[in-house]
Amino acid sequence: MGSLQQGSDGDREPPRTVAHKTRIWVRFVEPAVAHLKINDVTEEDVGAIVRRPLHIDDAGRIIKGKAEAASTYRTLHHLFHKALQWKLRTREAGNR
Repeated sequence: MGSLQQGSDGDREPPRTVAHKTRIWVRFVEPAVAHLKINDVTEEDVGAIVRRPLHIDDAGRIIKGKAEAASTYRTLHHLFHKALQWKLRTREAGNR
């Protein structure tokens, strides 16, 4: 088994997982919302971030990116959950 790195919530994660989450942050999340305060991030902002990895054909069918979009959703959900736990985001702003 490979080495593990400390995750943001104290869990130990494989380096590949850490690299994947970092790539999601750099490619999708940071460019979209880094300029906003955490309570100013809306459901529409998050929806746009999650949809960004999707490739849709002319007929409107998703042809690529479902796994990346799902991974982005899970990463954002985890980040907002932690922000609520750490009282960085208000309950009224939600976990979106």
